[in-house]
Amino acid sequence: MNKKKIVITIIILVLITAAIGTAIFFYNKIKNTPFPDTATGNTAGNLYNSGLFCEYKDKIYFSNPSDKGRLYRMNPDGTGAKLISKDTTSYINIYDDKIFYLRNNSKSSDSVFKNMLYGICVSDLKGDHLSVLHPEITGTVSLCGNYIYYKHYDDETTLTLYKMKRDGSDNHIISDDNIDPSCVYNGNIYFSGISYDHSIYELNTQTDYFSSVYNGNYYMPIYTGSCYYYINLSGGYTLEKYDTTNNMTNILTSGGKVTTYNLYNDTIYFQLEKGDESGIYRMTSDGLNIELVAYGHYKNINCTSKYTYFMKYNNKIDLYRTPTNEAVNVELVTIK
Repeated sequence: MNKKKIVITIIILVLITAAIGTAIFFYNKIKNTPFPDTATGNTAGNLYNSGLFCEYKDKIYFSNPSDKGRLYRMNPDGTGAKLISKDTTSYINIYDDKIFYLRNNSKSSDSVFKNMLYGICVSDLKGDHLSVLHPEITGTVSLCGNYIYYKHYDDETTLTLYKMKRDGSDNHIISDDNIDPSCVYNGNIYFSGISYDHSIYELNTQTDYFSSVYNGNYYMPIYTGSCYYYINLSGGYTLEKYDTTNNMTNILTSGGKVTTYNLYNDTIYFQLEKGDESGIYRMTSDGLNIELVAYGHYKNINCTSKYTYFMKYNNKIDLYRTPTNEAVNVELVTIK
């Protein structure tokens, strides 16, 4: 090889090395860039309903009941479904092109599942670069800022509230109470008490300090910055709204028990237990324009911009949907 070819080869190798180094540098820079303190991974309403659907950058990421609850991606209209991960998935949180989710695989001879039954996982949007942040049985998972809050399980204390950084470090207990971290707003977490009372509390995530913000006997609070929505246990499981701007309480439902609900922008979907009239209903966030969606007993109400999805109470396979804001049109869907 003459000197000219040697020099050219050296230059090419130097350029390739520099390009790879630059790519690695920027990848690590992006990877380690802190999230804002106000970052959150899904809506409170979806997380209260197992976080089975999450909308991000014009795509829907979801747990597909037609395929063992595995993680899929599709277009908002339900087309173009694609498998992302073979993990049975719930509590999907997405931020900055990273998917955080709870893995709960059933025992299987499938080699994919060996030694990978449970845990909190993170991957990119394609399901690549998978990391297991916490390889144990876990409850609700919610992203708040640079931390993941989750219900930690063990045989002695059952469920307690933990938090860890989004890379799995700094993993420690926050409370020995069974606190649900689903409702994240402006960098803080809002929840109803469990062991001592059922008032609504705020968890300041910078100090890990708890403070009572609204006294009562409540469940599943959602805070919007001006209003609290919640199920009033002392009021017969009615769905209510407390407006902090005028200190007014508005009872949104009557004559039946609300067992779950989802607030999506200005629309509320809720499951009402009321004898022969039991079913999913929807209304505007002020309690007006109540409509029947479907008679029966349902759970896992997850809202997206195009459709709202839900499942029958004792059925893990069938998935139903109706347009979220357009005329009610319930259909059974199978996503493949």
